[in-house]
Amino acid sequence: MSDQAKLKPAFSPSLDIACEQLKKRDAALLVANGNHHIHSSPHGTKDLCYLTTREILSSGQQRRTQYPWELVGDSTQTFLRSSQDRHQIINKILEHTRAESKRHLRDAVTSILEELLTNAIYHPYQQGAELPKYQRKQRVTLSKEEMIRVTYGGNSSGVYLDVSDQGGALKFEDIARCFKRCYEAGANQIETKESGAGLGLYFVFDSSTHMKVEVKSNRTSISCWISDKRNFDPLVFSFNYFDWR
Repeated sequence: MSDQAKLKPAFSPSLDIACEQLKKRDAALLVANGNHHIHSSPHGTKDLCYLTTREILSSGQQRRTQYPWELVGDSTQTFLRSSQDRHQIINKILEHTRAESKRHLRDAVTSILEELLTNAIYHPYQQGAELPKYQRKQRVTLSKEEMIRVTYGGNSSGVYLDVSDQGGALKFEDIARCFKRCYEAGANQIETKESGAGLGLYFVFDSSTHMKVEVKSNRTSISCWISDKRNFDPLVFSFNYFDWR
């Protein structure tokens, strides 16, 4: 029996939500096959993240409900104005969230932020016939209309990150295509430094506990929760993609 035949998620077709206990690579296959919302939890349809997704989608409006892992009321904002500022912002976030004192958390937060910030600089902004405005590895100073908002917070359970650009919208089809490539190649074969936005997003998905992509007009926000090692369960995670355009 093929992998695709084995993975028949329990979901409402109208809401497109998969909810069952999965491994990350199996969840990636579901995304590659078109599922916008994945929830892996021993609580099944009683899982709080799953219930939050149903509430958001059922409303049919841009969401106001927050996921339990989003520390929106207890978070800090900063702005990235140039490619040279990335490491300064990463170090600032590590210090403020106290992740720097825990090796597992420090390494995960550093790698995820490096991917999200780099993608937010080089991937969204275009010129001409969909050509990238900024070349990867080029030193970039962003205009006021391009500045990247970074929201972050932390507690004893982990670290919350949200990186929001003001450029073009990230399409679900791009994510699905790249997740499929990573699924077929194997996560250990991914070279994230040169992979571009799609493969880098698979790395973020694989390294975080919860991941959310939210697309609005002229804004794409990618947020995630990185659990502290003591609270990490590889079978508890979620992926959600919302398009509000």
